[in-house]
Amino acid sequence: MNESEPEGRAATEVGLISQLFIVALGGGSCMDASKAIATMYTYDGDCWDYVHGGSGKPITNKPLPIVAITTTAGTGSEVDPYGVITHEEKNEKIGFGGIDELFPGLTIVDPELMITVPPIRALMPCSTVVRLTTVCVRFYITRFCEIGGL
Repeated sequence: MNESEPEGRAATEVGLISQLFIVALGGGSCMDASKAIATMYTYDGDCWDYVHGGSGKPITNKPLPIVAITTTAGTGSEVDPYGVITHEEKNEKIGFGGIDELFPGLTIVDPELMITVPPIRALMPCSTVVRLTTVCVRFYITRFCEIGGL
């Protein structure tokens, strides 16, 4: 694993702490990172090798199990096997995962964890609806859109 990437550094730290499972507590970015960390813990190499738009190596090793505890609403990352990772040096963000083993094995959605969300973040479900509507509409207005680009 490449320890210069945030996910690689985190996977190294996870190796020092636990080999049982990953707990993702937070919002969508936290959930996405947990999927990359869970995968990279079982690999030697670069996280970027397994992204959909890169070399696209298949994820064959079983990732660590994930427990997802969401503190925001709207991303849906706590119930899917995909994540978005960032390559800071290349200034790129791209999809990662997509295998059944990256579905969180347990998801906890407790509304009380969302009570303390700052007011600006409380609008996230509204902005998510707008984003999803835009994504759906673009399939009707362009012929260059791919389903994977959601």
